[in-house]
Amino acid sequence: GRVTGVQTCALPISSVRILVVDDNQSITKMLHRYFTTHGIDVMTLNDGKNALETIQKQKFDVILLDMAMPGFNGADIINGLEKISILEQQKIIILSASSVPDGAIRSLLDKKGVHTFVDKPVDLKDLIDIVSQSRGMR
Repeated sequence: GRVTGVQTCALPISSVRILVVDDNQSITKMLHRYFTTHGIDVMTLNDGKNALETIQKQKFDVILLDMAMPGFNGADIINGLEKISILEQQKIIILSASSVPDGAIRSLLDKKGVHTFVDKPVDLKDLIDIVSQSRGMR
């Protein structure tokens, strides 16, 4: 018979490469340990400017990005990526301590490349699901 629909198979979560950007080292250490335990390739950074440079040089399947960082924050990173026209190639999940996305975060969510918003404290099991879903998005 004819093939009417092409099935695309998602890669296992263990083939995902994640970047976690948060100035709080206890959060990046915890997420690093959690993702590594699940066989996920994870890089953590605690500095916004360093993160922007790293994202320009390396490819990540998903970026978990804290909004509230001193100096160069999550919005600065998103705007920096947009300026050099590589934002829409990213899959960014915004992390924020505020449980309701405020106007600034809501406007970032409208940008191509910014996929969703997760409030802290993060439920780690939920985070794996969110990362899996974000990876499948185009």
